[in-house]
Amino acid sequence: MKDSDPPAPMAFMKKEVVLGRESNGYEYRSVVLKQVDVKVGKKPQTLGKNEITILEIWEDAFNLKLESDPELDRDSSYVLLTELSKTFRTKNKVKNSFYKAKESLLEKGRIWIDPNERVFIKKKE
Repeated sequence: MKDSDPPAPMAFMKKEVVLGRESNGYEYRSVVLKQVDVKVGKKPQTLGKNEITILEIWEDAFNLKLESDPELDRDSSYVLLTELSKTFRTKNKVKNSFYKAKESLLEKGRIWIDPNERVFIKKKE
């Protein structure tokens, strides 16, 4: 739109309507559009192989802790950043790939890191 802001997103559903009936019962039908609320959803986030590797390493470390403490709460559990980085490097030799994947997971909200460099994981919604 040249001189104004673009309109808000709009969504429509098709609705069949009867326009009229003949004496023999035949119906004349058509389709009209009915405006409905727009549902703006988030685009599904895909994870790269290095991001998946970091999450798998975190899960493996958590499962080891869980064996010694069965009542361990997943949401409050953490893995040290140095432990994640060291384990990742044994599996993947690409330089700087850990930090790129870690930053991407932070941006996507899949992990968070506290000031003590403890990495917490967020459950996928």
